[in-house]
Amino acid sequence: MTKMKFFIAVLAGLLFINTANAQEEESPAMNSFTFSNDLVSWWLGGYDFEFGYNFGKNRVALTFNGLEVPDSYSSQDGYTVDYHYFGATYSRFINNYQRGFNYGVSFGY
Repeated sequence: MTKMKFFIAVLAGLLFINTANAQEEESPAMNSFTFSNDLVSWWLGGYDFEFGYNFGKNRVALTFNGLEVPDSYSSQDGYTVDYHYFGATYSRFINNYQRGFNYGVSFGY
């Protein structure tokens, strides 16, 4: 099978799956909690956590992260870069399903 035929077959499969999912009737999202973690930060000697709460079209989240950038990436004139961040975010979805395009405001220190 040539690369072009393979690409067309994969694209057709993805379109079929997307069309099948779009035809399912969905109900609006309920209240939910979210948690995320970035493993690359752990690998670089830091941390990254986000805790969120979704309700209706709204989402509030708290973010805590820090990173100790390796000397090979950050060293200039003997200085190294370390950062620690705390953030609070409010965002609003444009649909009732808590996904897709959203907008909001974030405050960080």
